This record gives sequence, structure tokens and C-alpha cells, in this order.
Amino acid sequence: MDGIYRAVDELNADAVPNAGLTLEQVYDETIYINSAISLVQQNIYVGGTFAVLVLIAFLRSFRATLIVSMAIPVSVVASFVAMAAMGRSINVISLAGIAFAVGMVVDAAIVVLENIYRHRENGLSATKSAQQGAEQVWSAVLVLHSPRFLCLSQFLSCN
Repeated sequence: MDGIYRAVDELNADAVPNAGLTLEQVYDETIYINSAISLVQQNIYVGGTFAVLVLIAFLRSFRATLIVSMAIPVSVVASFVAMAAMGRSINVISLAGIAFAVGMVVDAAIVVLENIYRHRENGLSATKSAQQGAEQVWSAVLVLHSPRFLCLSQFLSCN
């Protein structure tokens, strides 16, 4: 937008007044967009912090909480990379979708982590526990989140 502001100033300084006109910006969408982006960022930070505190309270393990908490930034960064690869822009709808998806990611991470933890308690190695734990619940996690994905996937085709 800075380039547009400079171009308008240049036009108002020279070309437009010579024609007896003035060029004036009536509405600035960037104010709304920047406000929405700031609000989404704030919600992600507050929600992420709240999620970590709840996870610590219920899981009672800093290590497990750290593992689940790492799913949040990894999924958000992956979302932005996927959006860039598909040529999608960041807008209010996409940011709201990412904020909504963070909850689903945390939910799925907890389900998988608890199953892995159960296998560890039964005496399996960390590698075997991770492999078997993820294999046992991946279909349940997929079925759980498929309806949400199908409902929201229509936005992928929106321009």
C-alpha cells in the first residue's frame, strides 16, 4: 500500500491538479485486514497459551505437553507453505480457518500421544510405541476430522 500512497501523492502533486482534479482515497481496506490479522495472531497466542496450560493440567507431563504444543506451530507453518504453493493469499477467511484447525490439530495430537504413552507403559520401546500407537489411531483421527474437512474444503476453490 505504501507504493499506492506514493503514486497518489505524485499524481496529486503534478498530473491531476493540471486537469483541475484531485485524487483522494475514500476507503482503505488494509486497515481492516491488518486489524483482522492482528486479532487472529492475538487469538492464536492466547489460545495456544491456554491450550498449553490445560494440557499441563490434564496430562501432568511437561514432555507430553511440549510434544503436543509443537504440533501447533508446525501445522500453522505448513498451512502457510501449502497456501503459498497453491497460490492462495492470506485473508480473513484463511486465517480464521487456520485458527479453527489449530484446535483439531491439538485434539489429534493428544489422541495419538495418549495411545503412544499407553504402549510405553506396557513396556514397548519408544520407536515401537510411536509406530504402533500412530498406526492404531490414525484411522479414528481421520474419520473424526473428515467431516470438518469436507465441509470446509469448499473454501479451497474460492478465489
